Amino acid sequence: MKKYLKPTLKFIGVFAIFFVIIFSLLNIGAIIPRIRFYAKYLTNKQSSSQFSETQIEPVQNQDQNQSTNNNSTTQNYAENHLIIPKLNMDVPIIWNVSDKDLMDQLLHGVVHYNGTALPDQDGNIFIMGHSSYYWLGPYSSIFSMIDKLNPGDQVGIMYQEHFYIYTVENKMVVKPDRVDLMKNSDRNMLTLMTCVPIGTAWNRLIIQANLTSII
Repeated sequence: MKKYLKPTLKFIGVFAIFFVIIFSLLNIGAIIPRIRFYAKYLTNKQSSSQFSETQIEPVQNQDQNQSTNNNSTTQNYAENHLIIPKLNMDVPIIWNVSDKDLMDQLLHGVVHYNGTALPDQDGNIFIMGHSSYYWLGPYSSIFSMIDKLNPGDQVGIMYQEHFYIYTVENKMVVKPDRVDLMKNSDRNMLTLMTCVPIGTAWNRLIIQANLTSII
């Protein structure tokens, strides 16, 4: 028995090393932002988790031919974008996406689930994004860092020339069958969802935020 133990343990060790290497390569797009986030944390250079409401202006209101003033304190955001200052995230939103188009549209940004509320409506806005989908496009790991959001952090949506600011209230991990989280609400809220752990679809990470300001 002992003579088989050593080669068996050696095989398991080699297999584990190769598995970690392959897994890391497949999910490198989700791993690199985490390294950068922790590097900023260690050097005390984290981004602000709040918006400065006096500095927000829709990009449509700017003269497109005017040169950018590097000293300007005004922050411009594009229409139909989701912005998370804490994560330096500014990503396009594809609105009213149905189940059959979900995977295709997730390659082009984050998606708003068809039938849930829009920013100018009362209810629950439900938005999904990939945490890690290998190397398939620039948005394949766009939501890999939303687990770093905590109560009090802010999320913004630029929609129809208004800027909607939501403040995170709750964060939880649930099973994939929790479709009740898509249901409408009697309050204006935003729900973000992605798959966890990174590189799997075992569970869903849910971020819930309440509308706190419209600019």
